[in-house]
Amino acid sequence: EVFKQLDDKNLANEFSLGIMLNVAVVCGSTQVFDTFFARCQAFGAMSAVVCTTALKGFFESSRPGEAQKLWAKMVDPADQAAEQPNTRAFNTFLRGCLMLG
Repeated sequence: EVFKQLDDKNLANEFSLGIMLNVAVVCGSTQVFDTFFARCQAFGAMSAVVCTTALKGFFESSRPGEAQKLWAKMVDPADQAAEQPNTRAFNTFLRGCLMLG
């Protein structure tokens, strides 16, 4: 409800989108996660925090291939769309790989 009010007034930003992405991950809602991840990409909100949350979401929804694609973008120095991974992103990626093999 709060996010909808922000969105209706065109006040949604990188932080509110990232929060909603995390809510979707924590709640295990793949459809909502996919919607907010697409919105983050369209908005250009691909910070290290958003990307790490997305990695977690892909692994928790058993989509390691999507996580690997995002990781490849994050570590590609020629790709300016995503930030370079930080320690937390690296650990999230490794943990996901360990969980899913």
